[in-house]
Amino acid sequence: MGLAGRITAVMVWHGRTVRPTLIAELPADPGPRDQAGTAAPDPQLSLLHSEGFAWSCDLHEVPGAAPGWSVHLVPRSSTAAHAEIIQDGAVVSTDTVALPPGFLDAAEGLGWLVLYCGDVGLPDIPGEDQAARLAALNTAAATGRVAGASVAVRT
Repeated sequence: MGLAGRITAVMVWHGRTVRPTLIAELPADPGPRDQAGTAAPDPQLSLLHSEGFAWSCDLHEVPGAAPGWSVHLVPRSSTAAHAEIIQDGAVVSTDTVALPPGFLDAAEGLGWLVLYCGDVGLPDIPGEDQAARLAALNTAAATGRVAGASVAVRT
């Protein structure tokens, strides 16, 4: 499965702990809608769900692990890294990401991070507006447009 779109790094509170989190933006699904206007499940999210990702409605809970998925971060500076999302040894998405303070240290310390995939709309939000980014992620999760998993990370 190839993931298209931008990757964004944020620190997200899961319960009482802030966790390093990557968000891989998927294209919006213009799929069919029923008579009430409700969209059918996004086929990309359904595929991710079949591969161990959880439907993410509550961002306060850390999603479970997705076997075979990982992230490789190659630091470019203290505030940027090249990110590769890997599934079963194959790179499925790559991007250069701006890193919030403490992101690399937290990811290295844990050995994993949270990966959300979905139609969140983060490229339209300025990078310095973390509150708006987290609000967009919460809204996308609450409306079923996000799947998430904990994945291994190496730097």
